[in-house]
Amino acid sequence: MERVKIVITGASGFIGQHLVENFKSNPGVDVVAVSRREFKNSYKVLDYAQTPLGDVLIHLAEDNNIESVAAKGKAYEKTTLTTLDSLLSKGYGRIVYVSTSVLYGDYTRCPHKTSDEVQSDSPYKRIKVLSEQAVLGKPNGFVVRLGNVYGPLMSQKNVLSKILNQIPDDGNLVVNDSSPIRDFIWINDVANGIMAVAQLEIFENKINRIYNLGTSVGTSIGGLAQLALEIAGQPERRIVSNIHSKKESSIVLNYEDTTRACGWVPQTSLREGLRSLLNSSLEATK
Repeated sequence: MERVKIVITGASGFIGQHLVENFKSNPGVDVVAVSRREFKNSYKVLDYAQTPLGDVLIHLAEDNNIESVAAKGKAYEKTTLTTLDSLLSKGYGRIVYVSTSVLYGDYTRCPHKTSDEVQSDSPYKRIKVLSEQAVLGKPNGFVVRLGNVYGPLMSQKNVLSKILNQIPDDGNLVVNDSSPIRDFIWINDVANGIMAVAQLEIFENKINRIYNLGTSVGTSIGGLAQLALEIAGQPERRIVSNIHSKKESSIVLNYEDTTRACGWVPQTSLREGLRSLLNSSLEATK
């Protein structure tokens, strides 16, 4: 069987590192990990337009901090789209662009299907929408929209890290806003989903080329904090919210199309994932 060369940009990031590691268990795959910073066994570039050719490109190398993207302005948008255009012109057999569930907006509790309308009402969303359109304009282009990914190596600035950093402790556990509902998905489930799409066998031309990776289960930030405290054996601690928002905010993903296309389903419950993170955190403090 001929080996497949899979190229991953942004390989030194949170998702990239897990993806590279998971692909190692696939004997038919050669992985080229591409990064702009020093990273073990990676192909270092100054510009992602220098990314080498392969059979499949998985493009992760974008700034996923909404505030940071807004601060960088139009120059960042131009650079990002120019880099993507360069990658799309290289001739990869398949391109998987990793996008975000934020595009669906947060106005309904119904799990979003890939056929739902998307929004481009912020610099971050606009770049994602334009990038998706560019990738989907290619016959070999696929888009994967992710829920709220969590797990080892995740950013210390996200809401779950801020919760876990207050455990174990005493007194109130403080969150910014306890009301938003999000779809939290374990990093290895995400890595496996991206891998499945990257290696998806296509038996017909008219197939959906946008896939959601989520759990179809929404959890409020307050509920997330309460579950973490329960697992940690501190259910009596009070959860305090800095903001008492009257606006309902919910983003949950329907992943039926993904299951239908490649058999993928999430394997790790939120309780299991939180327990794993808390156990790792406690081990690290011993």
